Amino acid sequence: MAWVFPLLAVAPGHAQAPPGFQQRCAVCHQATGSGVPGTYPPLNDTLGAYARVPQGRTFLIHLLLFGMDGAIKSHGAIYEGLMPPAADLSDSDLAEAINYVLRTLNAATLPSDFKPFTAREFETARASGLTATDVFREREKLIAALDKRASANSGSR
Repeated sequence: MAWVFPLLAVAPGHAQAPPGFQQRCAVCHQATGSGVPGTYPPLNDTLGAYARVPQGRTFLIHLLLFGMDGAIKSHGAIYEGLMPPAADLSDSDLAEAINYVLRTLNAATLPSDFKPFTAREFETARASGLTATDVFREREKLIAALDKRASANSGSR
């Protein structure tokens, strides 16, 4: 009889990744969150900034629930393609996955007052019925707002 050991997605030096991350995120974005150049954007050192503003928090929830369709720029590279929704995962699995990504792969960019995502936030957002294209447009608005905020902060120094 042969023994089969599953490969678990774990970023080196970090705690065991939750099942939702292993099943959905790490498959494309890798266990380290580094992504695949030109194909899957990195998750590390990117998403923490989104958690700094309310619309960013909403975007991250929508991204996991509804996916995203459209070309994006991340870490200076263009990524074209579709991120599939993960709405078939439970609300608690989704919350665990995004909290892992933020706390483990984006700790340096998280706000000091970061509040973990909850299953209730995902449950509430499910009813919005967005499309992957809607989420892409939401991201464009978020990036513009973050850029404007950064410009305002740098101008006040």
